[in-house]
Amino acid sequence: MTSNHKGQKAKDRKKRAPQPVRMALDNLSGIITEAGKVYRLARAGQLPTDKAAKLVWMLGQLRAMVETQALERLEAKLDALSEAAARHNGTHPARALPHINGSVN
Repeated sequence: MTSNHKGQKAKDRKKRAPQPVRMALDNLSGIITEAGKVYRLARAGQLPTDKAAKLVWMLGQLRAMVETQALERLEAKLDALSEAAARHNGTHPARALPHINGSVN
């Protein structure tokens, strides 16, 4: 392979648009990985920074949605535990955790 041929291959790689990478965006790890890829593409000049900024903003919105889902699941588990504890102790669920609703028994 000649040095001219190697140079042509490098030029061809630079001209090609980056191929989209399929990442799972339903968890925080996947979103962080994708944001890192967008950053590296922009840093390398393979993705215009205005487009990268828009993509990272969208990833931030996805992150917020994933975090909200996680909080909702956690809240449901805490509610179930509170109800189970109340049944076990023979108290009303709202009274089982006075520090949450501000009342003191």
